[in-house]
Amino acid sequence: MSEAAIRKLVEARLRVVNEVNAGKLSVNSGAKLLGITRQGLWKLRRSVEKYGSSTITGRKRDPKGYQRPINRTERWIENTVAKYFNLYGVGADRICWLLEDAHIHISRATAYRILVRKRLIVPMSKEKRRPVTLYAKGYPGEEVQIEHNRTFWQERNYSYFSSGRL
Repeated sequence: MSEAAIRKLVEARLRVVNEVNAGKLSVNSGAKLLGITRQGLWKLRRSVEKYGSSTITGRKRDPKGYQRPINRTERWIENTVAKYFNLYGVGADRICWLLEDAHIHISRATAYRILVRKRLIVPMSKEKRRPVTLYAKGYPGEEVQIEHNRTFWQERNYSYFSSGRL
């Protein structure tokens, strides 16, 4: 469709909306002319009133371009946190201590988030880990007897193995 044809369609839609707003045209007949429902015409009227005539063609609804948040920690501080992590290999607590020596004051949570964002550490999982029972035998090669009980297996370990952890 050419730009001239699109412009004529937009002007026609805007004319219908303006005539409905002026009371010259009923909502039912205006909706039939535009090929939309009455509710759709009400929404169109509201958006034209709020955003202007440019909404006749439809507003862009896709995600907005990335813009760095205003309250985000400055880049040079983030780079300093990463540098201290790579130099000393310590966690968020000790990095905060090192930064305080350099007169940079950030919270432990901020340091942790910076390390996660820069993918220097893996964030802690929210699910609880099951404790692993470790034991030592008396000498290498000592035999181990394992008893297998079907009900014990179903009750204790079925959910563990079926969740894909192994």
